[in-house]
Amino acid sequence: PPFEARLDASLVADLAKVRSLVDAFQSGAAPAQTVVDARSQARFEGVAKEARAGCRSGHAPGSRSVPFDRVLQADGTMRPPEQVAAVFAEAGVPGVDAPLVGSCGSGVTAAVLALALEHAGRASLLEIYDGSWAEYGGDESQPLATGPAPPA
Repeated sequence: PPFEARLDASLVADLAKVRSLVDAFQSGAAPAQTVVDARSQARFEGVAKEARAGCRSGHAPGSRSVPFDRVLQADGTMRPPEQVAAVFAEAGVPGVDAPLVGSCGSGVTAAVLALALEHAGRASLLEIYDGSWAEYGGDESQPLATGPAPPA
């Protein structure tokens, strides 16, 4: 039979959720989830110009940089589960039971992180922010950070 897609709304985050996580981080509280950004390190840090007109350069305060290509091997296949887990740990992403929100430019490469986490045994803990940087970075009212993420 043909594949039938079904939306699981529990795996989709929106701007209001991401903003609540940023607000918690900025107030010094521990956010309920960590935002992981699948864009390149240069885009995350704000040193590379965004391709989308009107999008600022940088990242949501409190987020962690996990460029999607770091979970892939040179041939484009997924790294082994233990290497995927190490990539997230090196980026300062909380342990295996911590809930995450994946972001990128438009919600597409964040799905690569979701697949990587599934591969490493954590997929049910990642929601994808489908507006991603196109929405957040294009909204001047949203807080912005540049440079590397602070140490975890």
